[in-house]
Amino acid sequence: MKKYILIVACSVFLFSCKESSQPIDEPSVSVIQHADFVDERDGQVYRCVTIGSQTWMADNLKYRIEMGGLGGCFTYGEELVSVATVVVDNKLFAAAATKAVADGKIQDVPGVAANQQPAYLIRIQASLIPSKTFMTRMLPYPDAYKVLEPIYNELLVKATGVAATLNRDKAEKSNGSFAKRYGYLYTFEGAKNAIPAGWRLPSDADWQELEGTLGMKREQIDLLDQWRGTVQGKLLKKGEGGLGFDAEFGGARVFGIFMYGSPYGNKDVNGYFWSSSELALNDSTQVGITRSVMFDRSTILRGTSRKEAAYHVRLIKE
Repeated sequence: MKKYILIVACSVFLFSCKESSQPIDEPSVSVIQHADFVDERDGQVYRCVTIGSQTWMADNLKYRIEMGGLGGCFTYGEELVSVATVVVDNKLFAAAATKAVADGKIQDVPGVAANQQPAYLIRIQASLIPSKTFMTRMLPYPDAYKVLEPIYNELLVKATGVAATLNRDKAEKSNGSFAKRYGYLYTFEGAKNAIPAGWRLPSDADWQELEGTLGMKREQIDLLDQWRGTVQGKLLKKGEGGLGFDAEFGGARVFGIFMYGSPYGNKDVNGYFWSSSELALNDSTQVGITRSVMFDRSTILRGTSRKEAAYHVRLIKE
């Protein structure tokens, strides 16, 4: 572990006002670079850095949630899976349904002809027609349907996960392996479900403490939906003048459609990061509080966002 004393200077989408170029007083900040953290879930390796009294990951989170976009986890340009179009493998379904019959979970129905019994239909039809169609044919047999429904749903979840992986892989081929460099984009809920043990999603107060450590004035720290500070954004960015936090400009997946005709945008322009904090706009609507850095700004935006949007995640050590 190495320790450095650095001399540093003290919503969400595009803001374009010009910044002041006046000289700024520069306080001293303690920065400690730690050994890497290895996520036991997938083997991903993350650099770690302590700034002041806080230890942060120096990389964006790269954990892939199994259901991809349906679980709130996207690579750049990834299409959301439509569950209505997902097809369950009818041979797998037929095999599981046949086992349920063999195990005695599906019984003959009194008063029903032999060629209309659920077990007969499973043996004759289940492997030949779409499983979704077969489930519809089981509706007149509620006891059999109750047994088959969890079988179908389990296979549907697996098939949806496969479809999500295919969408991810397709996007990664066209976006230059975005997730490998920038990590994944997460919705607010997705972010909370992707965190490894020993770490947490930083609160708004955690971000404010970091900004204060880097010299942001107290009267600016609480400003909302504004670019604040002097050079704190520059200090957090990757490259010359940065202190090892290494924020990059991976863009976002917004709620709705961007000006470019896609929900994805601002790659190479902005980096967006969730906090764990929420703000109530009214009795029924809460938004998440975010941070953003921009390629041509040295300040930091404290913003708000719909929680369905997807941004990057930096974690802080418990």
